[in-house]
Amino acid sequence: MSAERAIHGGHLQTAMSRALRGHRHPGKVAGPVGRLRPAGDSMKLRAPSCHRRTPPTDFPVLLATTNERRYPRPVDGLPNFTALEPLDLVERALQDLQEELSFEEIEGAPTHTVISASGLESPSSTAAFGMYLVGALAGAVRHDAQLCADMLPSGIDGQQELTWAVTRLIGENNTFTSKPEISFRDTKRNAWIAEGVMHALLVVRARVENSLLSGPVNALAELHTIPTQQGLDAVAIYSEPSGPVVAIGESKASRLGGSAQLTEASQIFRDVDELKYGPELRSKLATLKMALPSEIAELVSNSLWLQHRCYFPMIVHELEFDLLAKRDALGRLLPSIERRRVIALRLKEFHDFFNSVADSMRSSVLKVVV
Repeated sequence: MSAERAIHGGHLQTAMSRALRGHRHPGKVAGPVGRLRPAGDSMKLRAPSCHRRTPPTDFPVLLATTNERRYPRPVDGLPNFTALEPLDLVERALQDLQEELSFEEIEGAPTHTVISASGLESPSSTAAFGMYLVGALAGAVRHDAQLCADMLPSGIDGQQELTWAVTRLIGENNTFTSKPEISFRDTKRNAWIAEGVMHALLVVRARVENSLLSGPVNALAELHTIPTQQGLDAVAIYSEPSGPVVAIGESKASRLGGSAQLTEASQIFRDVDELKYGPELRSKLATLKMALPSEIAELVSNSLWLQHRCYFPMIVHELEFDLLAKRDALGRLLPSIERRRVIALRLKEFHDFFNSVADSMRSSVLKVVV
């Protein structure tokens, strides 16, 4: 069994151990943290690598398909050590999402603001979402929405750890036939991927102007690593001309029941209005404040979420529903209409989208952990 196939079967430890122990790279030697570098190259330890928002410009040209060019596959079941560095791959994924996705504000809803997204289902987008999610799980995304390699795992142990995490979240494959398997797909796998998509969109909003939120994201909470983890799906701080605002997100994924899921998400925000999430929000804001520039951090108090907050339910769905209809559950919420932002992610092929993102995640493990 090849190492690449072994990932999909959940047997990374045995296959990768055999492959890496028995493989030698002529002309290359092990560098710091076990990465291979050309023989004769300097063995100096380099400072931890963190990416700012300036995109890399020195990517090698690879003769391959679009997705393989962006996210090169392992060669003969082994990591391609001559391809892009893991952090560069996550950066490339975010660049692809910036290029592929578009957001449009749709006017006419009396109780909320509607934001429609497109470009989600392109091959580049689903591959990028998968790569980003693996990078986020591996610790490549900081609270300030920057990329950093400090926490990236490496070697066999890191590959085992990340493969286990990915398999637990999305399964070993996309075959779901029994009732328990279908339930896992619909209530755990898809729900977690939708939450991860929301996280990716917030990081994109930190980089480029779009209508997801009415200002750039300055800091965001970490992505949940357990599909059924209790608590708010997303918490971020973004800037409006009047000052910082706390964004609170709830993601839902339903092929046919998008309208009902929006109503359910509204109840979460009602609970926030009723102060039921106060301890969680203060804890998250205390963490995010440390990631903010000083001029913004000094404006973040323990009551910021009470005075300036924005709700953004994100509904991933296939069956169309009336996004502009009056919704009393949203209309009763305390923030202004401009800060009740319904993010509609309508898919043409609901299951194909989630399957494609899941496949991209499985194939990204050995590219992110080397």
